[in-house]
Amino acid sequence: MLVTFAIKPSFEWAYHSKCIFQINSALKQEFGNHFRRLQKGNDAEKIIQPFYHLQSDGIWHFKIKPGKQAEYEKLKAKPGTPSEKALFDVIDYAYLDDELILYFQDEMACDVIKQLLLRNLEDLSDQFYRWLLGVGKSERTANSYVGGD
Repeated sequence: MLVTFAIKPSFEWAYHSKCIFQINSALKQEFGNHFRRLQKGNDAEKIIQPFYHLQSDGIWHFKIKPGKQAEYEKLKAKPGTPSEKALFDVIDYAYLDDELILYFQDEMACDVIKQLLLRNLEDLSDQFYRWLLGVGKSERTANSYVGGD
């Protein structure tokens, strides 16, 4: 989600073209600004994790390099998050669905989406904490996972 906020400034110039994204210094800086504002506990500022895992949400896609589809499938089959280098060895860039870009270009819709995402993000740590307790983790362990004292 924070990657989505980080790429939002790109929508202002993307009215007639596909928005494409690579991890570069500008995206890292924008991601970091949002991340530090919302960071909790031991959260690590690693842009590659959301950048890579957003592809599973159905609206964030990768443009696979020609001839690299098999390598990409092998990378996807491995558990965890690949390194930035490993990912960009097999993809050219990430891009969003055209329909979502239209929503982000509409300031009113964008503000509503942002508020909904932020509300959901704020609730996640509480939801995760309750889930940890529900599966039998101690309060101390649950607090360490969600950044509590």
